[in-house]
Amino acid sequence: MPASVRRRVDGYLDAADRALRVHDEQWGTTDDGRGFYRWLPDEPVSFAGAELPTNEFLAMGRTAVQLAVVTGDARWRERAAAMARALHGDLAVTDGVAVWPYWPGFGRVYHGWQATGSPKTDGSDVRPSYRAVTVPEDVTHALIDLDFLCLYHGAPGLPEVFTRAGVRAVADTFTRNAVERRGRAPRLRHDVGGKGRRGTDREQAYAAAWLPLRRWSREVPRLVRVVQPSAPPLPLMGVDTYCAALLAS
Repeated sequence: MPASVRRRVDGYLDAADRALRVHDEQWGTTDDGRGFYRWLPDEPVSFAGAELPTNEFLAMGRTAVQLAVVTGDARWRERAAAMARALHGDLAVTDGVAVWPYWPGFGRVYHGWQATGSPKTDGSDVRPSYRAVTVPEDVTHALIDLDFLCLYHGAPGLPEVFTRAGVRAVADTFTRNAVERRGRAPRLRHDVGGKGRRGTDREQAYAAAWLPLRRWSREVPRLVRVVQPSAPPLPLMGVDTYCAALLAS
């Protein structure tokens, strides 16, 4: 590799490393080794003190995986594995199909909390109480979860977290839960739970996000072709461009 290119690559890696380290104070782990990022208690946001939604900390996890593989840094290898365990721990598999929640199952929002009058136990003054939110992951945010899952599972040198059977169960989430096929043309649902409402017209274009799971289910690409709109929406958001790229790959 030419020295000039090498210097640029080293600069990119350093920038990514420093960008993640900015959030070190937001990093946390459960007693059983699941990792996540959270909002700080004094942040002026609705869920101050609570864990981020799974898709949001897995967005950080994707970068941790890449840094772990390229640099071999134990910090990123351990954090990537911890976030993988967080997702894996929330995969509830029934009859070979996985379902997981939008909010991490070990977290404050998933369980809800009551006001106690103390900011320490309430989490923050911003949100002293909140009802439990146990809804399944929606198909839009699931794109990040799926990307992390496939990226981690295929990364060399990282601790094994997802088994082949486990990844197959996630692939079958698409073929048996996310896609509604009863009495009408197949259409993507709003979430991965299997009983949710039909997805919007824009959400149909997100079927392409499941294509990386075709290695574990031959039915995935066939259903993507059926569900995917013949004229996808204009790429108004990054997710639209991402799905278009998957279709072209």
